[in-house]
Amino acid sequence: LERARRTGTPFGLIVIDVDNLGELNDSYGPSIGDQVLRSLAATVTGERRVGEIGFTPRVEEIAGRYGGDELALLLPQAGKNDAAERAEQVRKDIVAHDFAGEGLPKVTVSIGFAAAPADGRHRHELVLAAALAVPAGKQAGRNRIVGYDPSLADKVEAMPERPSRGEGFRKDGIARLAALDRSIAQRSFHFHYQPIVDSRSGVITAYEALCRPTDPVFASPLELIHASETAGRVLP
Repeated sequence: LERARRTGTPFGLIVIDVDNLGELNDSYGPSIGDQVLRSLAATVTGERRVGEIGFTPRVEEIAGRYGGDELALLLPQAGKNDAAERAEQVRKDIVAHDFAGEGLPKVTVSIGFAAAPADGRHRHELVLAAALAVPAGKQAGRNRIVGYDPSLADKVEAMPERPSRGEGFRKDGIARLAALDRSIAQRSFHFHYQPIVDSRSGVITAYEALCRPTDPVFASPLELIHASETAGRVLP
């Protein structure tokens, strides 16, 4: 973002979500789901495509895991059209991949993309913009790419079955992500230590640490957890 502000060049962000991963885990077991994620990661990083025709990340592109079943690709110096082109390349590569050759079920992905500064001038805005486009792609039938549009916030809010981490897709999601970063940086948490008592002796043997956010944006620890999962910030 800082480089884009200095140079005036845009950049794109792609969020890649595995379609029906929950059903896949239920049918084949979570170990197969993990293997699928590793196989997709090999595509996004270019590890699997050495010497082959297919998606190849550019030197300046940065791939990473965004959430439980999502990958992300940062595209420096790429506008909205370039981000769309790269997203479609990833999607086609995954559709064409021989998962059966790896002993895995065939999967597809839904991909959301956004670009700065058009879709966001702060990281919270850009992440939320790309993430909002993903469920729109799933609702449209999965196995497709969707670019961010301001109207998506209302469409996702109205979906009858929103993702389990739907708190991050609310219209106030930007404020929550900003509050999350602020809370981590300022250590804005209170800890309450609940005693664990041996019922036979009445002696306190340990304490359970209960974490409470102090930022008023979070009405409960559950909202903090949802925001952390959405932003991929659980460990911090």
